[in-house]
Amino acid sequence: MAKIKVPQLARPLQVVLDEYRGQYSGGDWVAYLGGELDGLDRDTAIHNGSQCNRKDARAFWAEPPWWAATASTPNKAVRKLLRQVLRA
Repeated sequence: MAKIKVPQLARPLQVVLDEYRGQYSGGDWVAYLGGELDGLDRDTAIHNGSQCNRKDARAFWAEPPWWAATASTPNKAVRKLLRQVLRA
C-alpha cells in the first residue's frame, strides 16, 4: 500500500456542520485547516466568517479561501479539501 504524504498545512483538520446548511457555502459540511497561518487564526476566521451571521457567511463564501471546502458529507468535504491543499 502506498503512503500518501500530507503537507504540514493539512494539520489540524477540522470538520463542522455548516451553520446555514450550504445556503452560502454550497455544502452541508465544512472541512478546513485549523490553526494559524500567516497571522490568521483560521478557526476564528471560520467561526466569524462563515458560521456567525448571514451577511458574513455570504461574504466569506463569495470567495472561499483555499484552506476551506464544503460538500454534502464530512468525508466528501475532507476529500475536496485535501485536493485543494495538494494543488495550493
